[in-house]
Amino acid sequence: IYYAAGLDRDGDAWRALERLATASDATDEEFDAVVAAVRSSGAIERTYAVAEAFVDRAKANLADLPDDETGELLAEIADFALSRLS
Repeated sequence: IYYAAGLDRDGDAWRALERLATASDATDEEFDAVVAAVRSSGAIERTYAVAEAFVDRAKANLADLPDDETGELLAEIADFALSRLS
């Protein structure tokens, strides 16, 4: 949703997003329109890139810690989190 700010605020996708955020009776069609808009906006790719940068930074910081199983496990968890995004 953060990257949805790049959507045309006069467009149907923005109106559908606003409705989903405020209405408890949104239709499946409105939900589908927002999902399609987010997918086509590049928001998922941008979000993944940000997450990947955080994981890279976290793993670099782990390299400064003593070499043990805990650091390796944390690095694996970070990689797993990224794999869940795809």
